[in-house]
Amino acid sequence: MSQNLRIVLIEDDDIIRMGYESLLTDVPEFSVVNSYASYDLAKKQLVADQPDVILLDIQMPGTNGLQALPFIKKALPHTHIIILTVFDSPELVFEALTMGAGAI
Repeated sequence: MSQNLRIVLIEDDDIIRMGYESLLTDVPEFSVVNSYASYDLAKKQLVADQPDVILLDIQMPGTNGLQALPFIKKALPHTHIIILTVFDSPELVFEALTMGAGAI
Protein backbone atom coordinates (compact mmCIF):
# COMPACT_ATOMS: atom_id res chain seq x y z
CA MET A 1 0.00 0.00 0.00
CA SER A 2 1.46 3.36 -1.03
CA GLN A 3 1.45 6.42 1.18
CA ASN A 4 -0.86 9.29 0.28
CA LEU A 5 0.63 12.55 -0.94
CA ARG A 6 -0.12 15.14 1.77
CA ILE A 7 -1.35 18.40 0.23
CA VAL A 8 -2.02 21.84 1.73
CA LEU A 9 -3.92 24.50 -0.20
CA ILE A 10 -3.32 28.21 0.38
CA GLU A 11 -5.74 30.18 -1.80
CA ASP A 12 -7.77 33.27 -0.88
CA ASP A 13 -10.63 32.69 -3.33
CA ASP A 14 -13.10 30.39 -1.55
CA ILE A 15 -14.59 28.96 -4.74
CA ILE A 16 -11.21 28.17 -6.29
CA ARG A 17 -9.91 26.70 -3.01
CA MET A 18 -13.00 24.50 -2.59
CA GLY A 19 -12.76 23.46 -6.25
CA TYR A 20 -9.13 22.34 -5.89
CA GLU A 21 -9.98 20.55 -2.65
CA SER A 22 -12.90 18.75 -4.28
CA LEU A 23 -10.82 17.68 -7.27
CA LEU A 24 -7.87 16.54 -5.18
CA THR A 25 -9.91 14.53 -2.67
CA ASP A 26 -11.28 12.50 -5.58
CA VAL A 27 -7.78 11.11 -6.18
CA PRO A 28 -7.17 8.14 -3.86
CA GLU A 29 -3.41 8.81 -3.64
CA PHE A 30 -3.94 12.42 -2.49
CA SER A 31 -4.81 13.62 0.98
CA VAL A 32 -5.72 17.29 1.47
CA VAL A 33 -4.59 17.75 5.06
CA ASN A 34 -5.60 21.40 5.32
CA SER A 35 -6.69 24.42 3.32
CA TYR A 36 -6.27 28.07 4.20
CA ALA A 37 -7.55 31.39 2.85
CA SER A 38 -4.14 33.05 3.38
CA TYR A 39 -0.55 32.37 4.32
CA ASP A 40 -1.10 34.47 7.44
CA LEU A 41 -3.74 31.94 8.58
CA ALA A 42 -1.59 28.96 7.56
CA LYS A 43 1.86 29.88 8.88
CA LYS A 44 1.42 28.70 12.48
CA GLN A 45 0.01 25.34 11.38
CA LEU A 46 2.08 24.45 8.28
CA VAL A 47 4.86 22.56 10.06
CA ALA A 48 2.29 20.49 11.97
CA ASP A 49 0.45 19.76 8.69
CA GLN A 50 3.65 18.14 7.33
CA PRO A 51 2.67 18.60 3.67
CA ASP A 52 4.52 16.94 0.82
CA VAL A 53 3.10 19.59 -1.52
CA ILE A 54 1.72 23.08 -0.98
CA LEU A 55 -0.46 24.67 -3.66
CA LEU A 56 0.19 28.35 -3.06
CA ASP A 57 -1.71 31.26 -4.57
CA ILE A 58 0.66 34.00 -5.73
CA GLN A 59 -1.71 36.96 -5.15
CA MET A 60 -3.36 37.08 -1.73
CA PRO A 61 -4.20 39.78 0.80
CA GLY A 62 -1.71 40.11 3.63
CA THR A 63 1.46 38.13 2.98
CA ASN A 64 1.29 37.18 -0.69
CA GLY A 65 2.65 33.96 -2.16
CA LEU A 66 5.97 35.46 -3.25
CA GLN A 67 6.57 36.94 0.20
CA ALA A 68 5.61 33.63 1.85
CA LEU A 69 7.91 31.46 -0.29
CA PRO A 70 11.16 32.05 1.63
CA PHE A 71 9.45 31.41 4.97
CA ILE A 72 7.86 28.19 3.73
CA LYS A 73 11.10 26.96 2.13
CA LYS A 74 12.98 27.60 5.39
CA ALA A 75 10.37 25.92 7.62
CA LEU A 76 9.66 23.02 5.22
CA PRO A 77 12.74 22.58 3.00
CA HIS A 78 11.61 19.23 1.58
CA THR A 79 8.07 20.35 0.74
CA HIS A 80 7.33 20.99 -2.92
CA ILE A 81 5.58 24.30 -3.59
CA ILE A 82 3.42 24.76 -6.64
CA ILE A 83 2.40 28.32 -7.41
CA LEU A 84 -1.19 28.94 -8.50
CA THR A 85 -2.26 32.07 -10.30
CA VAL A 86 -5.11 33.30 -12.44
CA PHE A 87 -2.99 36.26 -13.55
CA ASP A 88 -1.06 36.26 -16.82
CA SER A 89 2.12 37.76 -15.43
CA PRO A 90 5.38 36.23 -16.68
CA GLU A 91 7.29 38.47 -14.27
CA LEU A 92 5.50 37.09 -11.19
CA VAL A 93 5.85 33.51 -12.41
CA PHE A 94 9.56 33.99 -13.16
CA GLU A 95 10.15 35.52 -9.72
CA ALA A 96 8.37 32.60 -8.05
CA LEU A 97 10.40 30.07 -10.02
CA THR A 98 13.67 31.78 -9.07
CA MET A 99 12.61 31.52 -5.44
CA GLY A 100 12.21 27.74 -5.67
CA ALA A 101 8.56 27.25 -6.59
CA GLY A 102 7.18 25.02 -9.29
CA ALA A 103 4.40 26.17 -11.59
CA ILE A 104 1.50 24.43 -13.32
